[in-house]
Amino acid sequence: MSKAKLKLSIEGKTVVYEGRPESRKKDLLDILVKMKVDPSVAVKAFRENIEDAARYTDENIQQQFLDAQRAYAEKKKRKMGEVVSEEQQKEKPERITLSFKGKQFSYEGLPSSKQYAVIELLIKQDATRELVVETFRVNLPESSASDEEIMSMFTAAMDAKNARKAAKKKDTAGELAAQSSSRSIEQQPPPPPQQQQIMNTSSTSGVDAIEEITGMSVEERDSISNFIKQVLEQPEMDLTARMREESNTFSTVGAMTRNTGPGAGTEDDALTVTLRSTRGKIAIYCQEENSTANKVLYISPNTTFEEFCAMVEKKFGRKMVMSFNEGEDLIDMDDDDVFCMFLEMSQNHTQEGKRMKLICAPPETRKKVSDDKLTDTKGGDVFKIKAFSNGKLDVREERSYTGHASAVYCCSFSPKGERFCTASRDRSVRLWNTVTGSSSVMKGGHNGFVLSCDFSPRGNRIVSSSDDRTIKVWNTTTCAKVYTLKGHDDKVYCVQYNSTGDYIVSASCDHTVRIWNADSGTKMLTLRSHSLAVFSCCFSNTDCGKYVVSGGDDRLIKVWDWAKDDEYCSMAGHTDTVWSCKFSHDDARIVTASMNHELRVWDWKNRNCILSWKGHQVPIHHAAFSTNNKYIYSCARDWTVMVWDAATGELFETITGHHSTVYHLDVVGNKLLTSSLDDTLKLWTINEK
Repeated sequence: MSKAKLKLSIEGKTVVYEGRPESRKKDLLDILVKMKVDPSVAVKAFRENIEDAARYTDENIQQQFLDAQRAYAEKKKRKMGEVVSEEQQKEKPERITLSFKGKQFSYEGLPSSKQYAVIELLIKQDATRELVVETFRVNLPESSASDEEIMSMFTAAMDAKNARKAAKKKDTAGELAAQSSSRSIEQQPPPPPQQQQIMNTSSTSGVDAIEEITGMSVEERDSISNFIKQVLEQPEMDLTARMREESNTFSTVGAMTRNTGPGAGTEDDALTVTLRSTRGKIAIYCQEENSTANKVLYISPNTTFEEFCAMVEKKFGRKMVMSFNEGEDLIDMDDDDVFCMFLEMSQNHTQEGKRMKLICAPPETRKKVSDDKLTDTKGGDVFKIKAFSNGKLDVREERSYTGHASAVYCCSFSPKGERFCTASRDRSVRLWNTVTGSSSVMKGGHNGFVLSCDFSPRGNRIVSSSDDRTIKVWNTTTCAKVYTLKGHDDKVYCVQYNSTGDYIVSASCDHTVRIWNADSGTKMLTLRSHSLAVFSCCFSNTDCGKYVVSGGDDRLIKVWDWAKDDEYCSMAGHTDTVWSCKFSHDDARIVTASMNHELRVWDWKNRNCILSWKGHQVPIHHAAFSTNNKYIYSCARDWTVMVWDAATGELFETITGHHSTVYHLDVVGNKLLTSSLDDTLKLWTINEK
């Protein structure tokens, strides 16, 4: 399997790295070792990120973590043993990174020059003994030099530095004497190889003392010295170094790292902001519409999103909304996670010689959310629909569930039906125990009504979507947020996993359907063909989700071969908004439900509607096949659930019990779960007599 951008959640932070999904467990343990976390933290992170974590005990996870620590230590030892053999080969310049008091910087040079660079850096700071030893060991972990030997090198280098300073002040006679002293040093026999890394305090501290020990030319030494001088005059630390402990391995940021496409560099009619770093501050240059004048904001690296918004408002004298382009998507900057994401992406662009823009505009220019009529809380008129049964099915209400403070828009069973998740107008996502009725709220919810949710086929994740335009993925063990997907610029009405849990599909009022990688949280594809809001979407079942069906305000049913970015077919027939579309479990048919009370069954491979009937006498919110594909269940604003013969459209049952609109239903085996505007859920069992 090829590499991909993958995501981990560690101590509340999102870690993005490039790796293979099948190596996720090993990668997590390696990253935890490099972060030097406690075993208890490793156990928690393991359970939050590894799908089959329930198979392992805490002791087993700790043992795996300790094994990874030992493997890492052995790897470092092996590298130390290879130093001598590598030095015997002809060296080639490479990128070398030094660390000093939190500052990280790189230069191009020979590996053998790194020790000199560290010592030169220290003498320019007049460092204390503790700082000298600590800095030396951080930058040269493979060195076996003792503390005394490190201080000997530092002291000799300081003597050489002082000698150079003194030489500049002496008269001609003094300079000749210094040169004579230097020549006497050069005439001494070279030290044995094992002493080339150690400098005695008794060594003569001439101008070229360091050159004599390292074998470096004056030009090489001066080049490094000049570089270090420039570094010491730089700001405390660039943003990337602050946010990423090991930039070449993984990124610790508040949201997923993404690559920015061509759209990021286009001009915009709104305000544009360009980012760069200067003297420890981040300078943001703002260009207002129809004006060439720049307004500059300086922020520190630890500025929060709330503080940044206040600075922008003060500078322009009004509130501003901000967004930025990520490829073809416009991402709204509305919290610290996205703010951090923008800064990280901007830093990456700056390093690549590109310019990242932040688009700012008055709030009134923000696109208005379309009126989709779904979140109507009135519930319509009071209906007196009577229960009905043709006597062929045995329907029983097993129990009701309460806990949400407002309408429950969506419900979804876990793979075996022992748990289920719900999405509500009260802005929460809940995880329920089907038997006991207890529930837990997902931590750190949406900023709007939660419109859809789905349980991963693997049972370890829940995905939800909201009218805040975001999609969130949750860990079912800890109830913690794994990551947030941003990209849609309108309400996200539907979100679903494929049958393997590898992909997520979403449908939005922004007229698009999007496919996401469920492991990494990255967007894979945007399907654009609908001309109006899309309210429903679903993967096919038998082929790991090769096809996606979608429907919405344009009254069309579209089927996509999404991996090919191909619209397989577009089927017309509905005369009003399509609110639901669902494949049968064998993928032979699709059932759709619309606002004009109509249910349709489609032979989608032949692009034909094979059955159509007026089911309820009110708008129908959802419809789905039974597990055996013999029945179709539908729910509507008449407060009922109806059961139909999938082959003929004959009504078998009218199920009553809710006290308002029934928004959604889900089926596992003989269990039926329904959610309603009356703030409750109900569990039913349906069996053939």
